[in-house]
Amino acid sequence: MRRTGQARQEALKRIASRRKLVNQVTRGIVATGGAAVIAAISLIFGYLLWVVWPLFTSGSIGEPTAIETSIATLPPAATPNSETNPTRAHFGIHQNNASAWLVSGDQIEEKDLQTGITTPIYSLGYEVLAAGAVDTSTTLIYVLGVDRQLRFYAISQSATNATRLTVRPAFAGSVIDVKQDQTIDLVDIQLRDNVLTTILANQKNLFVLQHADVALRRVLPQPEIVEWPHNLTDRIVHVSSDASHRMIHAVSTAGIVHTYSLVNSDVVMPVLKGTLLPEGLPTEETEQLTAVTVASGRNALVASSTATEIGKGLVRQWNLVTTSSATQLIPVRQWDFEHAVPILVPGRQLKHLAVIDAGGGLHLLHQTSGLLVSQPTELDANQIELTMARDGSRLLIRTLSEAWSVVDVESRHPDVSLHNLWQPVWYEGYAEPTLTWQSSAAELSEPKYSLTPLLFGTLKSAFFALLIATPLALLGALYTACFMSPALRDWVKPGVEVMAALPTVILGFIGGLWLAPIVEKNLAGTLLCFLLLPMFLWWTGLLLKRLPRQTRDELHNWHLLLCFPVIASAIYVSFWCGPMIENLAFTGDLGAWMSDELGIHYEQRNTLIVSIVMGLAVVPVIFSIAEDAIHGVPAHLSQGALALGATPWQVVISVVLVTASPGLFSAVIIGMGRAVGETMIVLMATGNTPIMDLNLFEGLRSFATNIAVELPESEVNSSHYRVLFLCALVLFLLTFVLNTLAELVRHRLRVRYGNL
Repeated sequence: MRRTGQARQEALKRIASRRKLVNQVTRGIVATGGAAVIAAISLIFGYLLWVVWPLFTSGSIGEPTAIETSIATLPPAATPNSETNPTRAHFGIHQNNASAWLVSGDQIEEKDLQTGITTPIYSLGYEVLAAGAVDTSTTLIYVLGVDRQLRFYAISQSATNATRLTVRPAFAGSVIDVKQDQTIDLVDIQLRDNVLTTILANQKNLFVLQHADVALRRVLPQPEIVEWPHNLTDRIVHVSSDASHRMIHAVSTAGIVHTYSLVNSDVVMPVLKGTLLPEGLPTEETEQLTAVTVASGRNALVASSTATEIGKGLVRQWNLVTTSSATQLIPVRQWDFEHAVPILVPGRQLKHLAVIDAGGGLHLLHQTSGLLVSQPTELDANQIELTMARDGSRLLIRTLSEAWSVVDVESRHPDVSLHNLWQPVWYEGYAEPTLTWQSSAAELSEPKYSLTPLLFGTLKSAFFALLIATPLALLGALYTACFMSPALRDWVKPGVEVMAALPTVILGFIGGLWLAPIVEKNLAGTLLCFLLLPMFLWWTGLLLKRLPRQTRDELHNWHLLLCFPVIASAIYVSFWCGPMIENLAFTGDLGAWMSDELGIHYEQRNTLIVSIVMGLAVVPVIFSIAEDAIHGVPAHLSQGALALGATPWQVVISVVLVTASPGLFSAVIIGMGRAVGETMIVLMATGNTPIMDLNLFEGLRSFATNIAVELPESEVNSSHYRVLFLCALVLFLLTFVLNTLAELVRHRLRVRYGNL
């Protein structure tokens, strides 16, 4: 007996040591797994933050770096001929950012921005009156000779040497004859959408030439020159055409703007008479115009002025908005400077605006975000010419004494700011500030990166999906856990949980291609379903309640199966009555009636479709967690309440739901997280339109679908690319905050009801 007891103790010790080892190993595995999950989430957050961070770093402007001119072939910047174009420099930076082209005397030259070597690359054979880059292009320039002939030249990189430039005549060497008896003071040429618009101006008239369907290798026909007397009494300082080639704008030194319509060239009166200085004030005494330029998108004018009393400078952007009734000049934004601003140079690709003030300060503005980066210099704004690289990364400066310098600019994402991302922005050509997502890939478009419509679409889809899913899931879980027989529950619960594994792309396919056309064709019947379906179920319950008790007991396990014919009947009656209701009350088409009478537009793929399909996708998640929470309520609580005389429904409402409330709340929040992050259903079942409208019959765009659609086509490390990662970061933080709040609420509920 003593030996047996010792053996038993030794065996128990071995078992205890084995259990201790197993517990330690298990604890280590669980702790390692938990730490790995936290580390993975932290790494994801860190990577997203690392990609997004450059969006909010401020730009910088370098010091002007002098370029030694190796071959002094250039005449002074002020051409001896009196007919020069004061708003166009005879030089520009090529898109390779390593070379500049110069129009000097009777030849085109290349200047290496690193070594300063100037090399003749093309002989013109005539003296130059005016020259410059054709707007929207850094590889096409125009040259107006003293012989009053306009020619175009294409500048490209050499096929044999990437650092050298070559020049060839554009438009098959076409020459456009300009009026011989007219002086030319200003030139503006725009090539966009295969339309070439040329504006020549003097102090009395505007001369406009337009070519449609042009190609660089095709001859330009000799156009008819349209002549307008602009009737500006003061000296004209700026002319330009708008982006659509439909309007031309002329500005005088007094800030007066006359806009003429190219659509109806027979009308010589301006369609707009405005001013770039504040109206209602004696402008000749308070402010004086110092410079005018057209914005990058050509739907706005940027003007600088100085207050004559204090000498401070103001730069304003004015949007040119054309509506069906009138053309308006609307002030959009303003920048203040300590000194007058005589030089404004817009960028071509980005919305940059280079500014040099009378105090020598060099500034870089952004026409959308209002970004202001400054660098104090010793530049004399009255003695220099300035041009900007296509991508805004470099500035090239030439003084009257032929001193050259290059300024490097670091401003990779100027079009993104916290204000632009979340608040209304007044974009070029718009009549009012808007919240818009429009990440167009067009070269000259103005990208719009407002995240507010995406956040609105994400919450809108999740809200309406939960509006359908939450009642179905919670009531189904309540019935399954409290009223369904155990045998039937063993079949129903796994069946519903299996539905959660159904690929959402299939649900999106069904919703977008099958359900959406049916709902559009039977809109009244679909809406009637939401009314008749609960009524039919209610009437069925009342009917069952009136049956004899024995019959009800026999049908107890078949209640669930009775729901299917009831639901089918409700849908059939709704779709049968829907067309009759439409014909009687809505002129045969409910969608058209809502659009005409209520202003509610109906799109085939809309929020209603998303709500139905995504609601069904979220139901299994909420149902499973809620059913486990309700089924886990201790039986003695329900039995005690029944023993005290409570009815089954009183027990469910006052005891079971209260005790299970932490689990029910978690189920709803997890279902919301599932709906917020859903991609394929929202992508396939909506029009994927980033609009902010509570209308249930229009589409939306969520963070997840926006990332799925646009990330594969975005340029790596571009503003668009990083903003999409910002969408992912916001979605990550949104779900994190929701889950954290849910855990806090669940913990409080558990503490409150855990001792029952």
